[in-house]
Amino acid sequence: MRLLAAVNRRVAQRDSCVSPFCHVSFIDEERTSPRSQSFTERGEQAPFEMPVLLFGIDLTDVVRLAHEQSTVFFRDGTPPPEQSEADIAELDKGLQRRP
Repeated sequence: MRLLAAVNRRVAQRDSCVSPFCHVSFIDEERTSPRSQSFTERGEQAPFEMPVLLFGIDLTDVVRLAHEQSTVFFRDGTPPPEQSEADIAELDKGLQRRP
């Protein structure tokens, strides 16, 4: 995991599309105990939000909305509001591939 984080940081120095921050997840061959760790330099703070990519599709906006709604629901039991056409259009825009 540390090697992957180091390679990621080196690539980020050459390509501005790659973030130097790296969060690595590892599942052992028995798939019994997944491990996850963020790698930062001393004194460095990684951004709170981490992009979510699945098969090359950026799901960051969808995950953000789901997190916001689930936080409210689990805090006080309020069901999520109905999504407006503008909200849906904004999510569709976020699902498009970004450069």
